[in-house]
Amino acid sequence: MIYYWRNQAGEIWLLTIYAKSEAVNIPMAVLRAIREELET
Repeated sequence: MIYYWRNQAGEIWLLTIYAKSEAVNIPMAVLRAIREELET
């Protein structure tokens, strides 16, 4: 699974990669923390 984020300038940030057998989903709290770090 690959999560990415693209900002208004067109930059693409790779957030994380993991096999589906390792985790079903990334918890929302973790995704929010990543988003907050990218926005600061």
